Amino acid sequence: NRRTFSRILKFCRNIDAKLIYSGSSTKFSQKSSQYVSSPYELSKVENVATLNWYAALTNLRFATVYFYNVYGPNEKSTGKYATVVAKFLHQYAKNQPLTIRLPGIQKRNFTHVNDIVDGLIKVALQGNGDGFAIGNPKSYSISELADLISDKQVRLPPVSGNRMAAEIDLSQVFELGWQPKYELEKY
Repeated sequence: NRRTFSRILKFCRNIDAKLIYSGSSTKFSQKSSQYVSSPYELSKVENVATLNWYAALTNLRFATVYFYNVYGPNEKSTGKYATVVAKFLHQYAKNQPLTIRLPGIQKRNFTHVNDIVDGLIKVALQGNGDGFAIGNPKSYSISELADLISDKQVRLPPVSGNRMAAEIDLSQVFELGWQPKYELEKY
């Protein structure tokens, strides 16, 4: 909510703390459109705009980071907020077919949680401003991910708002000396 975020901004300024804010990477998937696909995405877009404006007026130190399909230990494997990697691994462990939303060619950049943490530390220590994407530059389609796990697969109808591309600009975090160390295939 806007009031809470305003309080966070003021608190950081008052104690001279650098704010590390997690934006939504969906910001970069709709470059040519003003379309916002969910209330969550809208709140993230509004917060990033507010943060940039507030920092310009008050000299608040900040960095905005954007995560790309985080996977690793303790992922949520079931329910509405399950990650696709954890969901597929859970289905495989239960000897169930992997459920792929059509068309299956949707590309994603899967990033291990340890790489995310390393990137966050680099950004917290050295980064300033907006646009710090933290993700693995190698992308996989959802079907390619499924093929890494099991041949037992079933296709489900597509859902609206499912972006197809996996565009990612890692230049800002690379300039800080960050590089991903973990590869999806090995996981």
